[in-house]
Formats: sequence, structure tokens, C-alpha cells
Amino acid sequence: MKTEASHLSYDAFRRQCGESMAGIFRIYGMSEMQGHVLGALMGSAAPVTLGELTTLLGAAKSTVSVAARGLETFGLVLRTRLMGDRRDHYAVQEDMLCLGEHFLKRFLIPEFQAGAAMLTQMHDSLALGEGTDWPGPAQRGVLEARTAALQALTQGSAVFLNGLLLPDGRLDQDRIAQLISLLAQLQEGSP
Repeated sequence: MKTEASHLSYDAFRRQCGESMAGIFRIYGMSEMQGHVLGALMGSAAPVTLGELTTLLGAAKSTVSVAARGLETFGLVLRTRLMGDRRDHYAVQEDMLCLGEHFLKRFLIPEFQAGAAMLTQMHDSLALGEGTDWPGPAQRGVLEARTAALQALTQGSAVFLNGLLLPDGRLDQDRIAQLISLLAQLQEGSP
């Protein structure tokens, strides 16, 4: 009996990329449709129109458009026009270091700054808090210890993230390579 090798169509490959990325987005509680769009674009060799994405993913044009715009805002996807075509085309951000810098500057660093401000306010409020509605010394100690632990975690994380940046704000590729190597060793169980 003759067995034929199975083949995967290009569209099936791109849908498979989208499904895999949607699974990753699902883990983080993010929009699965954004995962489908990002994965489909990662599996596309050239920029794709919104109509092509809609057909490929079998989803409503408005749903795909909202997902693509969200990914564009985040910096994962670029919208462009091709010569001689008036339609918008979407492509994945190819510069992953640029994407990492964008993520750090736009999300993580501001998040840590906001967290540090909140923790300072909590600490100050605990120091000023008086009255019968406040918990007793033992329970207040729990709040103070929790605030101190969160503050140490926030400050340590901010120092770590700032250590990944060069003075001009770009990511330090050497430090990132060292971090990836360390994480690989930890995953393998090596010191």
C-alpha cells in the first residue's frame, strides 16, 4: 500500500500559528482573537490586508480590525500600505528588541513607578493612621510587613528592569543574552 506524505497548506500553517499564539494569550488572560491575528501575521511571509485576515481566520471584519488595532497600539503589529494598493496591510513587528524596549518603557517601568508611588502612600498612610477603626498592633504589624515586602519586591524588580537598559534607553543585548542563558540553565537544572 502506497502512503502519501501529508501536506500542510500555507493558510493552514498560518491558522495553526494563530491557534498556537491564541493559546499563549489565553494563558495570560488576553484576547484570544489578538493571539489569532498575531500568530497569523507571524506565519505570513508578507503584509496581509484586513480582508485577507478576516477570510483566513473566519471571523467578522470588525472583530479582526479591533484585534489588529490593539496589537498595533501595543507595538506588536505594524500597519502599512503597499505601492499601488490603497488598502491597509498588517505585518508583525520584526525588530524584537524594539518591541522589548517598547514594552519596558510603555508598560513595565510605568507600572513599577505607579506601584512604588502606591506603596509609598500606603506606608505613609499606615504611619498616620489613628482611630478606633484601625486594627490592633498585631494586625497593623501584618499590614506594615506586607507593605514593606511589596515595596522591596517592587524596588528590586525596578532595579532589575533598569539593569536591562543601556543609558540611552535601548535594551542591553549582552545582559539579555546572559539572562536567557541563565534561564536555560535553570530550566535544565544546572547551576
